[in-house]
Amino acid sequence: MTDYFLIAAGVLGLITSAGHGYIGHVRLVSPLDGIDARAKRALGTVFQLTTIYWVMGGIALILAPFTLSATPREVLAIFMAVIYGTAALGNLWITRGFHFGWVMLTAATVLAIAGR
Repeated sequence: MTDYFLIAAGVLGLITSAGHGYIGHVRLVSPLDGIDARAKRALGTVFQLTTIYWVMGGIALILAPFTLSATPREVLAIFMAVIYGTAALGNLWITRGFHFGWVMLTAATVLAIAGR
């Protein structure tokens, strides 16, 4: 059953990262006016780095049951639970709970912990 939890955490992480990347670019970064073009590009790049990290973590969680033994799998699950968990707390704090992203990241965190 733990394999399914890891796979579910990875899939949820991928879905969340796709939404984060798209919504963040369209609603946050692109509409910014009045700042230097280089600063806007740097902000967009840093913002999208989290998307890349969540995608890589999601793929690793999906592949973990098929490629990793018990100890590395547990380390990966804990590592991604910390990554997704801190992102969930940040999203909850910044949006004051009025955004669904923290719920999805919390679910991915719980699934990753359950899958370890």
